[in-house]
Amino acid sequence: MLKTHELDGPSTELAKAGGARIIITVRRVEDALASWLTAFGETGEAAAIDLMRNWLGMYCNLRAHALIVKYDEIDRLPWLAAWRMARTACPGIGPVSVLRIARGYRKSIVKQRTDSMTPGPDFEDIGFSFYDKETFFHRRHVSALKSRSAEQGISPERLAEWRERLRDNIAAARL
Repeated sequence: MLKTHELDGPSTELAKAGGARIIITVRRVEDALASWLTAFGETGEAAAIDLMRNWLGMYCNLRAHALIVKYDEIDRLPWLAAWRMARTACPGIGPVSVLRIARGYRKSIVKQRTDSMTPGPDFEDIGFSFYDKETFFHRRHVSALKSRSAEQGISPERLAEWRERLRDNIAAARL
């Protein structure tokens, strides 16, 4: 199991050749950037834009080989999203196991767990943050129980600037 925002060349080729089951979760670019900056604002906006540009490139390379799950589905229909992802990752998994997974990873539970995270031996320090080595949840993984659109916290001018800076990448990804 690998959770990543970008893959190196050999890993991308391996994934494209069918050497891995791929699940890509997709969120509106503006919402993803706003969320990243809420969680990791100290990394700076330029770094967030670069990360998004890399992610969009990865998405373009892998989308034809992947199960695509929209963030809205995860947010509104978590049981269905869990079913689709679990069946892709583990084709023989049964409904009881999927329900257990969905229940154990409800947004409220993940938020509670990540709000109380502190660095320790079970966590990987990546400089600007840290994450749980087992779940890959990072600090501030869920910032709020009710999802917010970028428009609720970012000025229209700034959103337009983000869209312009990523225009070609967004167009290539068809998002």
